[in-house]
Amino acid sequence: ITTCFHVDDLLFTCNNEQMLTNVVQQFGSKFRGISIQKGNNINYLGLNIHRNRNKDIELSMIKYSKDIGESCGITQKDKTPNTETLFEDDNDESIFLTEDNRKIFHTIVAKLLYLAKKLRPDILTAISYLASKVNQPTVNDNNKLTKVVKYVNNTINYKSIYKYNTPIGITAYVDASFGCHSDGKSRSGIAVMLCGGMIYTSSSKQKIVTKSSTEAELVALSDACDQIQWCIEFIKYQGLITRNNVILEDNKSTITLIKTGKTSKRTRHIKVKYFGMKELIDNNILDIVYCETKNMYADILTKPTVGRKFINLRDMVCKLE
Repeated sequence: ITTCFHVDDLLFTCNNEQMLTNVVQQFGSKFRGISIQKGNNINYLGLNIHRNRNKDIELSMIKYSKDIGESCGITQKDKTPNTETLFEDDNDESIFLTEDNRKIFHTIVAKLLYLAKKLRPDILTAISYLASKVNQPTVNDNNKLTKVVKYVNNTINYKSIYKYNTPIGITAYVDASFGCHSDGKSRSGIAVMLCGGMIYTSSSKQKIVTKSSTEAELVALSDACDQIQWCIEFIKYQGLITRNNVILEDNKSTITLIKTGKTSKRTRHIKVKYFGMKELIDNNILDIVYCETKNMYADILTKPTVGRKFINLRDMVCKLE
């Protein structure tokens, strides 16, 4: 049995229904007033977990998404959450929000960050950047946030679907956008999928300044490896074995460096990062495979992608009704 705790809200999973019944009875003997949900349609912390007729698992947050727009009085809709200038900081003439509006800004960002981490990687790039602005947001930052809310209004029916009776294996998209921030740092994007659905995503500024796109990709892969290994171990302790665990990468130079393990004067200063990756490949825990940039889902986690490119990548991993 695996138990997920969030304060006094618990989620139990097990492949043996009788064991689940026993656990619920034990809790009932210790605590009064317990409300229980079970079956093919469960709500947990704003997340709807539904098993459809095909036994696929569908995750959605329709009510939660709708409530965000209503709470801040934004009813308009937009096709994408990003602006091309998302990562551009305001100049010295920035107009900062009042304290009351700053608190509202912070609240909305926190709600959207919860949504992004639970289900909506398509808004994660914008929200992870705006989360760094909550202490002193500007009018321009607020405009960027409004665009995200409008996009969520337009996509409240977003679903992530995990296919029943498919091979258990990790597919991880890893990408980096070189030097995209004003301080010269790059951005990593990580998206880990299982049975057709997303189980982990990350969009974050890298901790160090890299000297090339190849280095930026190496840093992203190094950061991704820890999380991918954790996912594999977690699945193992559910009584399942993952096979054909693959990392998809769109930089051929990076793949060559990792598979050969050879250093040069230009890359030896970060050799620890890719030797760790090479060890996983040599031990057949992971494989790294080339993926064309047009099919690299993590691209929308590394930069403010807009227009048709954004929509095409988003539709790779979600269903909109």
